[in-house]
This record gives sequence, structure tokens and C-alpha cells, in this order.
Amino acid sequence: MATEVTCIVDTDGTQNPDYTSLAAAIAGETGASPKCVTSANLVTYDEQLTIECRASSGAADTAAVDIAGFTVRSTCFVEVYVSPAHRHSGARDTSKYRLAVSGNHCINLTNTYCVIDGLQIEPSVGSGVVGYAGIHSGIYGNIFTIKNCLFYGPNTSSDNGVCGIMWENSLFDDYTLIINNIIYNMGSGTYAYGIRARGWADESVLIYNNTISGCNTGCLARKATLCNNVIFNCGTDIDSSDSPSVTYTATDDNSFAGTGNVDISPGATEADDWAAAFTDYSNGDFSLKSGSDLIDAGTDLSAVMDSVDIIGTSRPQGDYWDIGAFELSGPKWNGITPAKWNGVDWSNIKWNGM
Repeated sequence: MATEVTCIVDTDGTQNPDYTSLAAAIAGETGASPKCVTSANLVTYDEQLTIECRASSGAADTAAVDIAGFTVRSTCFVEVYVSPAHRHSGARDTSKYRLAVSGNHCINLTNTYCVIDGLQIEPSVGSGVVGYAGIHSGIYGNIFTIKNCLFYGPNTSSDNGVCGIMWENSLFDDYTLIINNIIYNMGSGTYAYGIRARGWADESVLIYNNTISGCNTGCLARKATLCNNVIFNCGTDIDSSDSPSVTYTATDDNSFAGTGNVDISPGATEADDWAAAFTDYSNGDFSLKSGSDLIDAGTDLSAVMDSVDIIGTSRPQGDYWDIGAFELSGPKWNGITPAKWNGVDWSNIKWNGM
């Protein structure tokens, strides 16, 4: 097993970090005199590099990042990770670590086997540019894992749109995982996608338990496997090009008849249905309300991913997994809306007279 080597990034430098930006960490660790790993050849020295990102003052990390230059294999790779004290809690938080880049991809994945875990990523457009992404991969055969991240877009109506996650020219021969992410506010422009695959992809791309909202197209991922996702309030929730496999997924288009799929907006007014499902979707809080149709509507994916949600809540809390990035925990008291617990809806039950 490879030796894990940790490299610390802190945007204001108050916690004695190795670097003050993620871009600087990549440049330094692939340079002539890396501070943390023995060399950029992780395979030769049997090392796995974990770059732990912090934001002591909440200052955004604004430099575009290209994760490139390392020699890697499946056990010797680069992981970019945000520690719990500096991580979002499932909603946008400007006091926590944020990678916010304008006019470029926030992260360009050139090295394969990368793991991106817990980042808050904010792509925005620049003048005259098209299709920049929070995370982009354009390398043939690239394999990566993106999990527990929150992507917040500029909500532009311009054709110069942004994507949450985009890959191109990719034919995967092993599992690529996109799990437990929230992607929203990418806007209504032509290139505003939550997840977009432009090249070739196959069924080894697994898109599980994500929440996607407020995009021109929620997901275009050719021949990918979608399960336990909720995709709504988009011009098109899921592009059906090349027939992705879609099961246990909630949309308001109601256009997929696969096993376990849910119509998130069965009523006459979609916004009312969305409000009934989420705590405060219009302000970016996609945690579930008691009584949401997404509760216990998913399927067990523990064979492929950890049995926790985007903020670490164990799955399942009821009889089955919930759909989307959040698992509703409960029961809760002290004025907090209770959840379903062991199949019982506690919403109208008083506790000690409360």
C-alpha cells in the first residue's frame, strides 16, 4: 500500500501551510524541489499525495489549477481534500474553502486517478469565452472520482455558459465516479450544464446521489449509469443522447420510465413541489424536508460508494437510501422538523407536549 503524504494549502497562510493556493501546491510538488512528496514520480517512491485545502479567513482560492505532471497509477495518485473544519456543510459558505476562478476551468484534470473530495467550486465566465467548467477533463481514458463537492455557478443567460463537471474525448475503461455532489445555478445559457460528456463514454461512468438544479441541461452523459440523483428546475433535466441508464432518479421532466424513477413535480405548480421536497431550494439549501418524495426512494449503492451523504450522515436513515446528495436524518426535536424513522413519519407527533 502506498505511503500517504499530506501537503497543506491555506489561502491566507496562517496555519503554517506548505502553500497558499492549490495551483501553487501542484507547481511546487511537480517542481525540482517538492516540499512534501519525494518527487513527482509517485510510482517510483510508492506515494499517494493528499493535498488538504484550508481557508482560515475564508479567502477564496482564485488561481486556475491543472493537476498534471505526476507519474501515477491506481494506488499512487493525487487526492485534493478539504478538511471538515474548512469544508462546506452542504450549502454555499463563503467563510469556508472555495476555489473560485473566472474565465478558465477551475480544475483541469490531466493526471488520471485523481480524487476530488469536499471542495466548494465556483466557475464563472470571462469575456468572449465558452464552456468553462468547475472540473474539466479532456484526456482520453482519464479515470477520476469527484465526491462531496458543491458547485455554484454564475447563473448566466449568456451563451458563454459554464458547466459544473465536463469531460471530453473520453472512453473509460474503468470506473469513473461522480457521487454525492451538489451542482446548481449554472444558468440558462447554451453551455450551462450540470454534468456534460462531449466525447465517448460508456457504462463504467457512475453518476450516483447527486443533486443538480438551475442549469440549461442538468446532465448529458452518454451511456453513463445514473442512479439516486435528483435533477430539476433545468431546461432539460437529462439529455437522452446515446441512452444513459437512468434508475431511482427524480426529475421534473418525468421523461424516463426506468426502475424506481420519480416525478418530482406531479402537481400543477412545479415550484410548490420543489418547495415541498427541499428545505430552501431557491437559496441553495437542498437538504430534504420531512415528507419529501425523495425519502426512502433510492436504492442501496454501498457496493460502489461509502454509505454516507455529502455531509457524512449515514445511509440509510429509514428503510432505504434517499435520492440526492442528502440523507434526511432523524428524528429530531427542539423545533427542528422530524424525519421518517423506521418507516414512521414523526412529523405530527409531539414530544413531551412540545
